[in-house]
Amino acid sequence: DHGKAVFEKTCVGCHGKDGKLLNFKTAEDPEYVGTVAASEPQVCLHRVTFGVPGFPMSAGLDLGLSVEDVADVCAYAQTLPVK
Repeated sequence: DHGKAVFEKTCVGCHGKDGKLLNFKTAEDPEYVGTVAASEPQVCLHRVTFGVPGFPMSAGLDLGLSVEDVADVCAYAQTLPVK
């Protein structure tokens, strides 16, 4: 529940409620927040904590997210659609 609340407050604006607003790959081979969180949880943790260089994703640390917030939002992201 906590991860969902953090996601809805912090991430929905760019990634959408289902995490599919941004496709990180192609239409033929989509990759969404849920895809990354489920298949590469360490990448999710790193991106949420530190942001993504070259992309306008804010670092969770800069937004005041705690380690618990980051872990919970990534756990919630694992429940989002992967395709």
